[in-house]
Amino acid sequence: MMYMHYCPKCKKIFTLNGHKTLCPKCNTPMKELDITYLKYLALSPEERNSYTELHIIKENTCQDT
Repeated sequence: MMYMHYCPKCKKIFTLNGHKTLCPKCNTPMKELDITYLKYLALSPEERNSYTELHIIKENTCQDT
């Protein structure tokens, strides 16, 4: 099964099979996202960018506290 993950260091969303914990690019711990692969696939490019930006904002907000 495919799962969506977010890397806080790379600021990218990755589609990975299984419940991976480390970024394939930089080896940083990733967060598994609450969106399914099929729902993410159905998003337009603009919606995908907005979804990624939302997670960057959430991550930065959590670090500031």
